[in-house]
Amino acid sequence: MINFIIEYWMQISFGFLISIVSLLYRKAVSHKKKIEKMQEGIQVLLKIRIIDTYTNIIKNEYITYNEKELILEMYKSYKSLGGNGVIKGLIEKIDTLEVRNN
Repeated sequence: MINFIIEYWMQISFGFLISIVSLLYRKAVSHKKKIEKMQEGIQVLLKIRIIDTYTNIIKNEYITYNEKELILEMYKSYKSLGGNGVIKGLIEKIDTLEVRNN
């Protein structure tokens, strides 16, 4: 009788443990997907901002030290999020511009 009770409670405990592990796994996967979507959104926002900044800088035909520092920081973040080579080309063009004081 005691063996039956111990075995019964072990099965319930094991089932409960499996349920908790499964729930935690699903939450972790869901959390990972949300983080990936946020990273994609940030990457898109950085891309838009870099392109806008590039457009304004090209019109002026020069870049200030602050603008260059900011755009290189944005590019660094963009690249670390998996950005592609499209923005790299813009950065290379920006590097050829004259740098002026503010």
